[in-house]
Amino acid sequence: MFLYRKDIHNCGDYWCSPKLYFDEFKNFESYDIFNLDNNFQFKNFLIVGGGGLGKKIFKEKLQIIEKIKENKKIICWGVGFNEFDFLKSNLLITKIELAKKVSINPFNNFDLQGIRDYGLPFKYDWVPCVSCLHPFFKIIRNNIANKRIGIFYHHRMRLNIPGIENEDYMSNYGTNLEEKLNFMSNYEYIITNSYHGVYWAHLLNRKVLCFPVKSSLLNFLNQPTFIKNEINSEILDKSKNFPNFLEECIEANLKFKKKVTKFIGL
Repeated sequence: MFLYRKDIHNCGDYWCSPKLYFDEFKNFESYDIFNLDNNFQFKNFLIVGGGGLGKKIFKEKLQIIEKIKENKKIICWGVGFNEFDFLKSNLLITKIELAKKVSINPFNNFDLQGIRDYGLPFKYDWVPCVSCLHPFFKIIRNNIANKRIGIFYHHRMRLNIPGIENEDYMSNYGTNLEEKLNFMSNYEYIITNSYHGVYWAHLLNRKVLCFPVKSSLLNFLNQPTFIKNEINSEILDKSKNFPNFLEECIEANLKFKKKVTKFIGL
């Protein structure tokens, strides 16, 4: 069984399960972690993730899983941490290095740990969000950007950037991934406060400027350019793109998939 946040209002969460990308998994059930209660049961194995399931709001849900583990196998795939989340209060993280630190690993008792955050101080497999396997990335990654700056914002916190037209804004709301990727591919720079805004734009080889409103934005393999207020030519010039990032993320997921299928006997 697959367990993740099947959120029809958040495109990143909706597309973050490995069940959606591998034929070996297509006949297994999937379940929304928000609906999980003490009556929850699964057979043989459970694959949890992806998404930011390391945040405090999911702590009780993960504890339910551990209580019914017995001799069953539990795996997390592409999950991340988010101890600080200021989206609702419209605040920025100012002490970035401090907020990067993970104090508790709620996946510590999982049999295999595939975690999307990079450089954490414990043993795990680095496995970025499996949405990198969506075929549309390879189709449009080499599109030539015909505009300079696009704004991709989390629907719970709209960004307002002076001088940017309404047509150059898009949120992560909904489930239409191709719509989001098409939007990003039109721009040389993406400004965002969304985890998947950073991730998808980097997969598309775009330069990313990020408002750090939650700690999930701080532990990418390749860091975006963090910004606090004013956006000027100097900040834009510092921003980098990462041409090999898509291949690196695909390779990490395919490698972990082999490890998982061997472990669960598929």
